[in-house]
Amino acid sequence: MNLTVPLTSRTLDAIQCEITKEMIAVIAIHARNVIPCTPAPALSSSSPEAGPGSQQARLGSAERLPSPPATPGTGLSMVPPLDMFITNLVLRSRVQAGTLVCTLVYLQRLRNRLPKEARGMECTCHRIFLATLIVAG
Repeated sequence: MNLTVPLTSRTLDAIQCEITKEMIAVIAIHARNVIPCTPAPALSSSSPEAGPGSQQARLGSAERLPSPPATPGTGLSMVPPLDMFITNLVLRSRVQAGTLVCTLVYLQRLRNRLPKEARGMECTCHRIFLATLIVAG
């Protein structure tokens, strides 16, 4: 029994096309729509420990660090924008367009299977994209 199905010219074009900013933007939109994610809360500018003689009071405003240090999901956001994250990943790992097309399929399937009440942290969309890309690869 022959299970191979010939690929149409349209499918071949999609798999072999050049990766563009528009393609990355579409993938980022789909990755963001898999699960609602909450952004990290903004860091409060007033700190009770920042008295006149404290270490933080002596540092310039650009040098002040959160106290205690930020933990994942709180404090300063270290997560890059999803479009930039995907672009850097594509450039550094030489991902092919066919793999990104397959990633889109997996993102849609995951979105359809997750419970409606599922929520994520700020970095969840990045992790979901990366997981589906790994599976597609």
